[in-house]
Amino acid sequence: MIDRQRAVSTALALLVGCGTPNGPRTLRVSVPDSPSFASERQVATIEERVATQREAIAAVWSDADSPVPVSSTDAMWGSRTAKVTIVTFSDLECPYCARFDLGALKKVQETYGPDKVRLIFKHMPLTSMHPHAMPMAIVGRAIFERGGSSAFFELLHASFGRPEIVTATGSAFEVPAALGLASLATPSAIEIQRYKAEVLADMAVAKKLGVVGTPASFINGVSIVGAQPFDKIAAIVDRELEAVNLLVDVPEDRVYVERSKVNAVAPTPKVDGHEPEDTTTVWRVPLGKAPIRGNKAGALVTIVEFGGFECPFCAKVQPTLEKIRAQYKDDVRIAFRHNLLPFHKRAKPAAILSLEARSQKGEAGFWAAHDLLFDRATPFDQLDFGVVAKRLGLNVTRFEKALTDDRWSDFVDDEMADGERLTVNGTPHFFINGRRISGAQPLDAFVKIIDEEIVVAKEVRAKGVPLNELYDRLIANGKVPEEEPLEKKDVGAIPTTAPTKGPANAKVTIQIFSDFECPYCARVEPTLAGLARRYRNRIRFVWRDMPLPFHPNAKPAANAAREAQKQRGNKGFWAMHDMLFENQRALSRESLEQYAVTQKLDLARFTTSLDASTYDAQIQADIDAAKAAGITGAPSFVINGYFVPGAERPSKFRRVIELALTGK
Repeated sequence: MIDRQRAVSTALALLVGCGTPNGPRTLRVSVPDSPSFASERQVATIEERVATQREAIAAVWSDADSPVPVSSTDAMWGSRTAKVTIVTFSDLECPYCARFDLGALKKVQETYGPDKVRLIFKHMPLTSMHPHAMPMAIVGRAIFERGGSSAFFELLHASFGRPEIVTATGSAFEVPAALGLASLATPSAIEIQRYKAEVLADMAVAKKLGVVGTPASFINGVSIVGAQPFDKIAAIVDRELEAVNLLVDVPEDRVYVERSKVNAVAPTPKVDGHEPEDTTTVWRVPLGKAPIRGNKAGALVTIVEFGGFECPFCAKVQPTLEKIRAQYKDDVRIAFRHNLLPFHKRAKPAAILSLEARSQKGEAGFWAAHDLLFDRATPFDQLDFGVVAKRLGLNVTRFEKALTDDRWSDFVDDEMADGERLTVNGTPHFFINGRRISGAQPLDAFVKIIDEEIVVAKEVRAKGVPLNELYDRLIANGKVPEEEPLEKKDVGAIPTTAPTKGPANAKVTIQIFSDFECPYCARVEPTLAGLARRYRNRIRFVWRDMPLPFHPNAKPAANAAREAQKQRGNKGFWAMHDMLFENQRALSRESLEQYAVTQKLDLARFTTSLDASTYDAQIQADIDAAKAAGITGAPSFVINGYFVPGAERPSKFRRVIELALTGK
């Protein structure tokens, strides 16, 4: 049985990057964050933490007279008297909420700290889209009541936007136990009804404010809709900090109420919970290698769709697109680009099927697969892709091999990277000659933009621009998304004892600061494997140990992998590395010895090495090098000096690698 100390450690370990906050010390409630080491406060026993949080909750307060009411019954990070309050209505199953919280809001915490900004979480489960959202919200309320904001945010960051956790455990009510928070959960039937009523109360507030999708935020009452970037949030926060400094004779605990009364307006509704509409800005949207339906050489209007075959809204909009094709004929062409949502587990094999159909039968093969996959006569989750491949006349063996080999993974990753740069935060998502329109919109919404663009396109054509150059000319001055600046860190020379994989003369070296017990370190491993496939001999991997103090099995596991290296070289290390991550929940001493036997290591030497903690000095040297460079959490990566913190998406790694390959 997991003891109380281990329960806290397990929960803390499941944060993004396995890190912790730089939070306040008194009644303010801190949110675990990434990446940094756990403090003594955070590795305290459950009894101590609950006592602290109960004390915080007991400090009852209410800003009920604000247009966006908040109170001590809401989960909060930061000071009660912070100058700026960000209230976010969120859905625990929503991937865009997770992206917003772990991206922009995380950076807000790091940039401004708890005295300037406080964050308030309110529940808004989108039950029509996310079946686990309401149960998870109820569990969140239970965790909050028992352990306060700190415990709630542990649950939040461990499970945000990850319905697979519920699927794996069988029920939302089993999730806390899986995360080491069992003693803070297990609500009774009566409590479940009460917690549901509290969630519904949050939803009622959201409805009154005009909120129709998630995430939706209010910054001192200023409405922000969607997963907006940090810069947009920061601009409002900075403006509010200046405004608050001009307030006279307003008590600290009334600042939020007064500013929110000045600022509060209802948010602009958005479609299907996705990004707010801005249909006037032209974006420079590349076609990439997208299949095109219509005149491939060109058309007056090019519609680029970012979608996924498992998305029901993408299926819903297809008849609208057919009407557009019938109405405009050769004046409109449609390009399809893949954007797979993380909770659509069958979207990737479906994408591979469509791409393999294209490989075997050309553009016509792709569109035949496209139409079959979007045909909802058969529920998507009941489709047998092998049967679909046979129906399409494909070589089924080749398709199955493409599926096994993940043949089209790089292509799909590139598609999604382009979508990410264009802030495509949902599906379906369209760009009509570069103008954005999101969601399964009605025909009239498309027609309005298409008609306007036809007029513009004809004017450009009249100037002698050939049809095959028209699209590029129309988007040439379009908006290009700004990419966040990359940070550099110096971790010193690579130790001669460090385990490596790949040629020593590779142009790019990826140093991996990692922890065998950290779930986010495990989560990034498939991304690293994909990079190895993509770049082959151009990159080298270097392992640097960074066992975090709240992972009791991490250092023994690190010693085990180092001993495997001692006995069998780098090959032995990486074989043990793979086994440790594959069996991450079984890292006891007995398990480590079993792995050594499986790897055919000398067991006597192995056990002697573990008993003596032979490699502690090497491990500590890696930790010290990371600390000296300001790296405080795992996983973290240094790629030719560029720093990548946390289990980032493949596109972030590729961006850094491509830059490193240029020698910059």
